[in-house]
Amino acid sequence: MNVLSGESEWEDRVSPAELNLWEAIQDLLIDRYNQRGIVIEACPTSNLYIGRFHHYREHPVFRWSPPKTEWLSPGERFNRFGLRNGCIKVCLNTDDSGLMPTTIANEHRIIEMTAREDYDVGARDAELWIDQIRQDGVKIFQDSHLQWVFEN
Repeated sequence: MNVLSGESEWEDRVSPAELNLWEAIQDLLIDRYNQRGIVIEACPTSNLYIGRFHHYREHPVFRWSPPKTEWLSPGERFNRFGLRNGCIKVCLNTDDSGLMPTTIANEHRIIEMTAREDYDVGARDAELWIDQIRQDGVKIFQDSHLQWVFEN
């Protein structure tokens, strides 16, 4: 322990330049994943319970698929380096229902309310945004889990 700074040798130390680099790499990968049709599944309540998030507003779902498309314009909030050409599809889900006291409907509700309350997204825009996420999730489920029903 460095007594003067209060820092431990076990603490993470990341410079602002390193954080910028990591964000730029993430943006580049998000764009590449989007081009390949990859979908990110997120379980916000589980991520809050077992992750490093203290509030739902910290969840990266807002960065991956922002409720306001203008936030992805080059230089804007979620495209600071101009590397992204759009959002990536996101599917909200639950984790282990025996451990996490939530439902898929509740996950959608919480994220929609967070968009309204913490990101200042209007009620209608937040509703349309979360409905698109919901529709994408249903389509993903149908395409990947119900294919055998339609083949038989």
